[in-house]
Amino acid sequence: MLLSKHNLAIKSFCSKTSEKPEISGIFISPKESAATDGFRLVKVSTIKNLDKEYPEIPNKKLLENFKPFILPKEKAEEVIKIFNPEKTGPLPVLKYAGVFKSNEKEAEIGTTDLESFRSVNARIINAHFPDYQQLFNENGKYVEIKVNAEFLKEIASFFASFTGKLKEVVLKVPLEKEKAIKFYGENQTDNQTAEALLMPIK
Repeated sequence: MLLSKHNLAIKSFCSKTSEKPEISGIFISPKESAATDGFRLVKVSTIKNLDKEYPEIPNKKLLENFKPFILPKEKAEEVIKIFNPEKTGPLPVLKYAGVFKSNEKEAEIGTTDLESFRSVNARIINAHFPDYQQLFNENGKYVEIKVNAEFLKEIASFFASFTGKLKEVVLKVPLEKEKAIKFYGENQTDNQTAEALLMPIK
């Protein structure tokens, strides 16, 4: 089981406080990684079917199955720093990291460039991560609209600035997936309103 940078980049969705230690780190399992702050929840699947292509590390064993653990977000940042550059030559698998240790107290995540092995040892958070899987179950009716993520980011960033302290934005998603998503927000300080449309990708 291998991790990409994306599995650890979700550290920004971890809780910023220590009141609930179980959500102050990234939940890492053989299947996926997940992070939440109680308001947002993101999960990213792990890299599959490449374990056998990963180079053997002397005195280390790449774990395929292990007991899930919670990696402190500070340690996730350390792991991101040891990832190899995107240019990995003939072995693209080198751009991933592996879990080499996982027990009740600590975990080790490492990378190699064939010449050296770098790893981060972390004392894991001893807590029970929320049972989040059920939240992803789709019950009821959904409208699926494909949009450009960068455009969505820019619109959200504008409304986050425009709406002031409230940070409130209204989304209207049409039942017809060919129609635009509508955004509406108010700036109470300047007594202004703003509207935006994001067209779907067809």
